[in-house]
Amino acid sequence: DLPFTFKEAGLSAKAWKTDATKVYATKYLKAIESSYPRTAVIPTGGTIPFLQDFETIFPNMETFIVGVEDPDSAAHSHNESQSILVFRRSINSLISFLSK
Repeated sequence: DLPFTFKEAGLSAKAWKTDATKVYATKYLKAIESSYPRTAVIPTGGTIPFLQDFETIFPNMETFIVGVEDPDSAAHSHNESQSILVFRRSINSLISFLSK
């Protein structure tokens, strides 16, 4: 038996959540409709550490995160991949959003 001490560290990152009904989020969701046959909002990424701090520093700035994944992406794994079609559609969505 090896002696050890365990100390709970607590939360290392605050959870973050955006409001998808705000002005720019709504406009981006509309832009997605022009590039994809169906749209989806999937609430993930809530523990990206800097987001809560970012909104604290810039309280009047709307923040939303756009992820580019397909069902086979295996994000953050050793065999992560990206569909070129999904990536192209994401770029087109962003261009549509920025041009309006």
